[in-house]
Amino acid sequence: ARATHELLRVIAIIPARGGSKRVPRKNIRLLAGKPLIYYTIREAKKSGLIGRLIVSTDDKEIKGVCKGLGVEVIIRPEELARDSTPMIPVLQHVISALKGSEAYECDIVVVLQPTSPLRRAEDIDNTIKKLLETGADSAETFCEVTEHPATMFSLDRAGNAKPIDRENYTKRSQELPMLYKENGAVYAVKTETLMKENRLYGRNHKAVIMPKERSLDIDDMTDFKLVELIMTEQTSKEADKMSAKAETTIRIGNRLIGHNQPCFIVAEAGVNHNGSIELAKRLIDGAKEAGADAVKFQTWVTGEIVTRYSKKAAYQEENWDESDSFFESIKKIELPHKAFGELSEYAKKAGIIFLSTPDDIISLDYLVGIGMPAIKIGSGGITDIRLLKRISEKNLPMILSTGMSTMEEVKDAVNILKSKGNDKLIILHCTSNYPARTEDVNLRAMKTLQESFNTLVGYSDHTQDIATPIAAVAMGACLVEKHFTLDKNLPGPDHKASLDPKDFGGMVNNIRRTEVILGYPEKKPVEREYEIIRVIRRSIVANNDTPKGTKLMDELLAFKLPGTGLPPKDITKVIGRKTKRLIRKDEQIKLEDLE
Repeated sequence: ARATHELLRVIAIIPARGGSKRVPRKNIRLLAGKPLIYYTIREAKKSGLIGRLIVSTDDKEIKGVCKGLGVEVIIRPEELARDSTPMIPVLQHVISALKGSEAYECDIVVVLQPTSPLRRAEDIDNTIKKLLETGADSAETFCEVTEHPATMFSLDRAGNAKPIDRENYTKRSQELPMLYKENGAVYAVKTETLMKENRLYGRNHKAVIMPKERSLDIDDMTDFKLVELIMTEQTSKEADKMSAKAETTIRIGNRLIGHNQPCFIVAEAGVNHNGSIELAKRLIDGAKEAGADAVKFQTWVTGEIVTRYSKKAAYQEENWDESDSFFESIKKIELPHKAFGELSEYAKKAGIIFLSTPDDIISLDYLVGIGMPAIKIGSGGITDIRLLKRISEKNLPMILSTGMSTMEEVKDAVNILKSKGNDKLIILHCTSNYPARTEDVNLRAMKTLQESFNTLVGYSDHTQDIATPIAAVAMGACLVEKHFTLDKNLPGPDHKASLDPKDFGGMVNNIRRTEVILGYPEKKPVEREYEIIRVIRRSIVANNDTPKGTKLMDELLAFKLPGTGLPPKDITKVIGRKTKRLIRKDEQIKLEDLE
């Protein structure tokens, strides 16, 4: 039976034993500066479908490397680490170990050999999806054969060459049927097929075709060198992309946003106006006073986005009138569209950029019509393909929040948003809990988003502190969004997870201070260090009184403070030369005093 990935538990296993005959320590041998296994771990973590990643090894050093990369490790017994050990018992050992120690069971097992470093996350996800969408027992990656068997020869005992396929060996390659071979990059199999039938290939086995350039499997040092050349070329191209990206900026209102620009700080007023336009205006004033660059609300037509059967989330139940349904609750605080036109003008006069998230197409068209300078897509709208398509047609800067999202969902949304050629996109990492726990923040996902989509990234924060958004800025967030209220004790779903003006202002000040602390990428002494250099650094001096005509050797010289003379690195300019005069002990050596 077919099932969607949301209903299934998918585990990926990377088998990585310590022994290797052709390439010693192959799985952790450095490839382009990183352990070979790193590339498989990196792409597995980018997968939008893998729920758990585990390395199976017999080797302590491999275990240490993988732990350092943030991956679970299960140590396999010695009898499962021999050259002759087949794959199936290794996989079964992991599944059985998890079931025995945690009562953990999975539905699908994905096998990722560390020897396929060019495989991408999309290849992994395509294989899993093939299994799910077809109802197959297993799926595997293949690539086209580079040389057709029909063109090959065998040699007899006398050394004579004989075509393997006499009927077809003279045919042109275009006339021969297309053939494929396993490339070893990705295997996906139902757990039942693996555990009960002892099979990695089910009776219904599907193929996923990968391009040849990503299908290289490392078996010997020649493969290592070839892949390293490919990676070096790819790294060069990526560096060019990153260089271009470093110059990328997006203009929203009167502000440039991007690399080497101050962080764009958004006061997320959201629904904290509680349905009052006067309270909304006070929020605008408060955001401006606190130092925000923009104030953002939410705009919706209740009947367009919520059914009367919708239920509240737990945090909404705690902070809203329990007697009202979700529909009734948001209907009470819905502002009419014309109110946002008034708020936009009010914000303009206050000197702060006005934004509002459109939750439906009607609201989107209205907000664009009143001149809103950018479109924010909330985490709840990331799967609304109709809304995303309409946004893509507006050719305005887009800000996409990714709370609750898999990488696959983010990728789908980005593809739609960019489908009309608009690349003005900022992706915000986000954890959609109110409030979000510190251990759930996962700021490193910002880097994953940046590397995966080659775009500007930022952070939408739902924690109750200011440390998290400050850390996000230190990690490169070009935009930070934080919920804002005038009073945390006001009724409503978001006030308790918001900052009041005093705390928001403190966050802004600390972000600006952090930007100063971050400075510039060049490593050089700052101006005030030069005085210290002269005091603390060492110069070349005479170790003892040195008569005129003395040939200077290493033992006649010393390095001592202050640093106002020849630096120690210039000692080769001194050794072997004779003194023109008497040089006293501790006197600095000068080139003009030498022959």
